[in-house]
Amino acid sequence: MNTELWRHSNPDSTEMARFIQSFRGKIDTSFLKDYHSFHQWTTEKPEWFWRELLVQSGLDFIGNPEPSFQRGTLMKDTRWFPHVRMNFGENLLLPSLKKQKEGRGKETVITSYVEEKLYRSISVDELISEVNRLRDAFLKSGIKPGDRVAVCMPNLPETLFIMIAATSLGAIFSSSSPDFGNSAILDRFSQVAPQYLFLVDGYFYKGKTIDKTSDFSEIISGLPGLRKAIVLQFAGTDLTPLSDKNAIRYSEFLSEKESTMTFEKFPFTNPTYIMFSSGTTGLPKCMVQGQGVLLNQVKELKYHLDLKEEETLFYFTTCGWMMWNWMASGLALGSKLVLFDGNPFYPEPSRLWEIAAETKLNVFGTSAGYLSALKKSSYLEYKNLDLSNLRTILSTGSPLLPEQFDFVYENILHTVQLSSISGGTDLNGCFVLGNPIVPVRRGEIQSAGLGMAVEIWNEKGKPTKLEEGELVCLQPFPSMPLFFLNDRTGEKYLKAYFEKYPNVWRHGDFCIQTEEDGFVILGRSDATLNPGGVRIGTSDIYRIVETISEISDSLAVGQTHKGDVRVILFVVMREGREFTRDLEKEIRFRIKKEASPRHVPELIYSAPGIPYTRNLKKVELAVKNILEKKEVSNRESLSNPEILKYYEDLVIPD
Repeated sequence: MNTELWRHSNPDSTEMARFIQSFRGKIDTSFLKDYHSFHQWTTEKPEWFWRELLVQSGLDFIGNPEPSFQRGTLMKDTRWFPHVRMNFGENLLLPSLKKQKEGRGKETVITSYVEEKLYRSISVDELISEVNRLRDAFLKSGIKPGDRVAVCMPNLPETLFIMIAATSLGAIFSSSSPDFGNSAILDRFSQVAPQYLFLVDGYFYKGKTIDKTSDFSEIISGLPGLRKAIVLQFAGTDLTPLSDKNAIRYSEFLSEKESTMTFEKFPFTNPTYIMFSSGTTGLPKCMVQGQGVLLNQVKELKYHLDLKEEETLFYFTTCGWMMWNWMASGLALGSKLVLFDGNPFYPEPSRLWEIAAETKLNVFGTSAGYLSALKKSSYLEYKNLDLSNLRTILSTGSPLLPEQFDFVYENILHTVQLSSISGGTDLNGCFVLGNPIVPVRRGEIQSAGLGMAVEIWNEKGKPTKLEEGELVCLQPFPSMPLFFLNDRTGEKYLKAYFEKYPNVWRHGDFCIQTEEDGFVILGRSDATLNPGGVRIGTSDIYRIVETISEISDSLAVGQTHKGDVRVILFVVMREGREFTRDLEKEIRFRIKKEASPRHVPELIYSAPGIPYTRNLKKVELAVKNILEKKEVSNRESLSNPEILKYYEDLVIPD
């Protein structure tokens, strides 16, 4: 049993506990003895659970919530809440509209930072006004339900305004980040074929202005169906003349006057978001998601995160990562959002924690990659900041290692709930995540999500505990993609999740379910190592290697070689340290002793760097493909694509 690091002082006060107790007297309550029993009931009686969740969610909808879903022949064809209609954008605005009616319009609802500077503080009145003006502008431009609105914008309030306005009119919203190169942007948006595109003149990174105006012509000309390109002057770049006759300023697009907002209700399965896979090994998949995303995210925020009205939520993310969409749903609960754009270590590694102290943050969301980089910086000035309001730290993007749990509790805040969460863009949410009524244990994700019929299957396709295997989901859930773009037959959809196990969602994570029903993510299934036919998670190697003082980073891949798989390890040395034969021997010894002989790499190299996505995920598969002479496309989705040249030039003995 792993060490217990945190336990709620009053679990009965949580929204999760209240939700569970709300079932007393309605049905047989023998399942209410603990969370895991309740979770099992939610997966055995999904029709009851999802209906009750919608009713208690606080979301505004019309129609009969029964049945909660209609099963199709295939899991992917499940139709959710066929008699329900609601409005995605309206639900994000409702708490603010309520506050405005109560005379609380001057209260701050969004605080936005760009690196070392406060960019904007948005009041309830301003949020409603800005969204209203955008809605009017869209309507005057002839927008229709089903039209596509794309943004290539920093993480700013304006990006939120656009998303809320577009979805409130039944349009489909899609976003990427301006730090993507033109080809990466067009790889995404040429598939989306938006009618409206919002761009930015530039952005800031490490205190420098990155001008994007020279990219306008290529991007706009690459989207022939575009009706309007709208440019936000954010970085102060000269916009006269604009690079294309169809491009106008954001300030010119906005309506000067506001009208009374009315909201049309749409079917529950109305397309709302187009999300993208990471796209490091091919063109990004375009996943179309419906309003069920909001129900699932409210479930996670309200019950698993215990987020309450008036609390303050922050997630370090760009608009090219699904955590931006996840964070935005906090508005539906009446919570306040804190936004950040730029380099989180500029001008000092304490920057995000300074913001946490200034805004009296309650929930701080980040990635395991950020926590790892913070630890490696050896910068501890943030320890002197007042973080007394901080109750939860969220981490996702890659497995959170046991040593990173130690780092948070020893160096950031010993009273915090550290919630490692894991899911994906595919569901715009989580399969396994934090939970306020069960303990935090070292190195573990606390529980499976309500209604998510998660199991770990071994190589024989049988459920297992305490054994490494594939994470699968046996029941449908409302945030499943409705369909993929350009996938008329549904073949891409089926291949993505149901190819290995027919009608069972295989997510592609390699995991262990613990004795206490927690979860340990060992890595992506397509990046697991398989020497001698034994599957090994890469995180087993990282947690050992990265405790060696001379090493700052590492990457392990399995290369197909002579009918088997050999493990190759790349290590990045700390500044001033050298890779020596003695160090190589120590690495092998430590891995053999602390993991197993199977984990010991056949080859070890000192590399100048490790490829990462822009959301700080290690990209193992790209290196594996290079070593096996396979194509690595869409390199611009990486934060450091130039580092791939080292791996391409590397000569490895046969």
